Amino acid sequence: MVAYVLGFSIPFLLMALFITKFTWLKKYSGTLMRIGGGIMIVMELFCILINLHLSIHYYIRYSEISRDFNLSGYRSVLIKERFSERS
Repeated sequence: MVAYVLGFSIPFLLMALFITKFTWLKKYSGTLMRIGGGIMIVMELFCILINLHLSIHYYIRYSEISRDFNLSGYRSVLIKERFSERS
């Protein structure tokens, strides 16, 4: 927890102490904002894909359990009918 607090607060303290030295930051602030926004969008897409992967995993897991209890019999009958029509 100490490392988190130091890693989060030290950059802000340095910016506060040396704010007059960072004139280049004003010049490139628009570009930095766009880069930061792009990174946020990419990270959000990763989070969505991970959650989608977990959702599919749990769906497959619980659909196998329902098959063991013969709760998804209707669906398996439909699949068998579709395959029998093709052959």
